[in-house]
Amino acid sequence: MEDDVPFSVEETGYNNKHEVEYEHKKKLIKESTENLRSMVEDLLTVIPDCNNRLLAIAEDLDTFHQKATNARTAGISVAIVGGITSLALVPFTLGGSTIGICLATAVAGGVTGAAASIADSVNIKINCGKAEDIVKTVNTKMKTYEMASKELDSLIKDLEAMEKTGEIPDEPTFRGTVALARSEADGIVQLSELSLVAARGVQVALQGNELTTVIIAVIAALVIGAVLHVNESNNYTKTKEATEIRKHVEELKKLHQDLKKIAKDLFP
Repeated sequence: MEDDVPFSVEETGYNNKHEVEYEHKKKLIKESTENLRSMVEDLLTVIPDCNNRLLAIAEDLDTFHQKATNARTAGISVAIVGGITSLALVPFTLGGSTIGICLATAVAGGVTGAAASIADSVNIKINCGKAEDIVKTVNTKMKTYEMASKELDSLIKDLEAMEKTGEIPDEPTFRGTVALARSEADGIVQLSELSLVAARGVQVALQGNELTTVIIAVIAALVIGAVLHVNESNNYTKTKEATEIRKHVEELKKLHQDLKKIAKDLFP
């Protein structure tokens, strides 16, 4: 462990290598805690922003889908009305051109419906792709936060172990000591509290990673579904994709609340 310490007993004036290592651990804990605070602050800003962007995407999906549904309905109506009107004229004119007009009008209605369905599908694919990228951002940050929480937890456990072995004086007076405690006894208590925060951070990070990984997989499946099932949602004013995204936003809001609790402990 002493190999990790960037200074020697002679350079610091401490009594032995254990004191040097102890001081170095405290310094690392302080740096790790500050790093964790920065990450939590970032996540508390990023997650609400991502939620707003996801909700905007869900709204766009439903709005576009409603317009596409209206276009499909209009196309079908044009096809039916145009076809009946044209066919009604056939016995009187007996002209091939009239039949041609009839078919052309009917086909035009079908094309309108198909075009609307395809446009709706493309819009779903594009927006779900955007939603996937947004959630990936949170997922990446949660993984980094998980690693930082584990690092802090490990450092604290190492320091507590050193204090319990008796290798450190009862009342250490190290220069530049981290403002975690004024005495060893107080230090153990405060480090234990900080250790609980780090442990909760690991748990929340794991849950956040699992949640965002699932959301990414679900959205990726929705992208595939948008390509394979163009007309699946023709008769609905709301898309299942938008509904799914809104559901996941609520889950991300819960994650945000958990992080706020950790932030409260990190910023007493």
